[in-house]
Amino acid sequence: MLLADLEGNINWLNEEWAVEKTWKAYEGGRVGYIETSLWDRKKGRIIVVTVGVSSIRCCDSPTEKELTPRTVQDDSSTPFPLLKVWLLTLPSAPSDPSTSSALSSPDLTLLRQTPVSPTANRPSPVSSLAVSPSLSHIVVGLTDGNVVGWKRVDELIEASVGDFDAAARASENGAAGTSKSRDRNPQFNVGGMGKLRILSEGNKEPITNIGIADASSNSGTPTLFILTTSEILALPLPPSHGSSRHKTTTPTVLDDLGAAVGCAKIMRLGLGRGIGEDGETAERMVVAREEAIYVYGSEGREGCWAYEGK
Repeated sequence: MLLADLEGNINWLNEEWAVEKTWKAYEGGRVGYIETSLWDRKKGRIIVVTVGVSSIRCCDSPTEKELTPRTVQDDSSTPFPLLKVWLLTLPSAPSDPSTSSALSSPDLTLLRQTPVSPTANRPSPVSSLAVSPSLSHIVVGLTDGNVVGWKRVDELIEASVGDFDAAARASENGAAGTSKSRDRNPQFNVGGMGKLRILSEGNKEPITNIGIADASSNSGTPTLFILTTSEILALPLPPSHGSSRHKTTTPTVLDDLGAAVGCAKIMRLGLGRGIGEDGETAERMVVAREEAIYVYGSEGREGCWAYEGK
């Protein structure tokens, strides 16, 4: 389990719930949101996306410096929230089981980072984070009602992973040719995220939840659900590949009732009788309110389950 905290750390918890390893993700700041997605099952690689803030005053604590990942660049000069994309390499068993019964340690490497800055000189706190299942899109909701994001993220990650692997091979070859092999860390440059796109300009109501549902068989386009304190909206995401002149569409209002912070989640559900074939499933936005649990598709509300009490 990965546990992000309000001291800027990402913690690796083992099966006994003990902190086994800690990385400093935001120097002198805090981590606000964290999402993970499988990247390479065979190599045990996970993509970790975080949003947080770093202190304007860089902390000089030796303990914190020791925890700083080798690839983190100086990010303490921006007042904007920072989105970071990491490569997490999972522990693997040794190639020769007779040498050691212990697993190798997990490793976290920063691949890309960018400030979340849709408006120059006016930072707005991030209130929600969503990553598409295919890693093609990363979207964040802001407290000022705007929703912004990046597309073709999977291509950026693939390029960064390739550069990192090439740097690692070069480092290993260089270390093998010398008697000094103490430092075999690859020299790897952290990249950016490309163009930041404003996907929706709200009415100044804070975004409380967002979620990205897989493309349906009918539309072929992922759906971005946007939730505020008083509305639930759906927006087709721009295609990850193709023309960059995609026209931004206006979100469709699905319901005039909103949702509180942290009370909504994209889930894969059975479609039920009369909606799809037996066993067919699809991703939906599930919203919990005080009176019931509601399910929303891209066309509107599809069902609810009421319960007594709050």
